[in-house]
Amino acid sequence: RPFMDRTWRFVVSETVGLDDPRVNPFVDDAARKASAGIPCERVLVCVAENDFLLKERALWYHREIKASGYAGEVELFECKGVGHAFHFDMLDSEQGVELQERTVAFIKK
Repeated sequence: RPFMDRTWRFVVSETVGLDDPRVNPFVDDAARKASAGIPCERVLVCVAENDFLLKERALWYHREIKASGYAGEVELFECKGVGHAFHFDMLDSEQGVELQERTVAFIKK
């Protein structure tokens, strides 16, 4: 968490860190209630199995959005055997293609 907090502060200088509602829509009860009204019908959360930076946060986000009262469909897609940002340098790999196809299928649905 400290590394990601510093990273987010680097990207967005006027932030409070990882508890910024732009990154954490569940920072407080008001934000949690607002998340139940996300203006889309579906959410796809993608995570890499070996992502030591964001896997737990993605799984947490998936659980929280489901528990928030969000009325839409929430899907979790995990790419097996790969780590953080694998899709940048492994675009043509089996997992990279699988992620692309899953994302396109979600958009087309």
